[in-house]
Amino acid sequence: MIDPSDRELKAAVDAIYGDLRGVRPNKKPRQRRKKVTQERRGKKGRTSPVIEYVRSLGKDYKTTQEVADLLGLSPNTIRKFAKDPDLKAPSYVAPFGKTVVRLYTPDDVQELQDHLAKRHRVMTREEYESDG
Repeated sequence: MIDPSDRELKAAVDAIYGDLRGVRPNKKPRQRRKKVTQERRGKKGRTSPVIEYVRSLGKDYKTTQEVADLLGLSPNTIRKFAKDPDLKAPSYVAPFGKTVVRLYTPDDVQELQDHLAKRHRVMTREEYESDG
């Protein structure tokens, strides 16, 4: 049972400090890390050397990230499709230092879209049996 004087003390402490439930004693409150944006890095408006290299090739090539953004997929999914022997994409692989840059033409992007449409479409029994 709480003594009436303890209730008054608790009410006074709550009025001063607020509700202390869930507070971790003797530990600093957790701070969330702020996301570092391009503006904070001082890189706003700058393009990477890889993008400048791709643009210098003169054709309408798209990088893996750009294709992923167009199709609404992860870049890792696009890289996985690049290893698929049934797909011809990417049509050009450019070495850039130690980095390998996969470049996609508009035809490659269309092929990936067709592949995704076929992959996510519900097949009839006859189509399934003819593919298998």
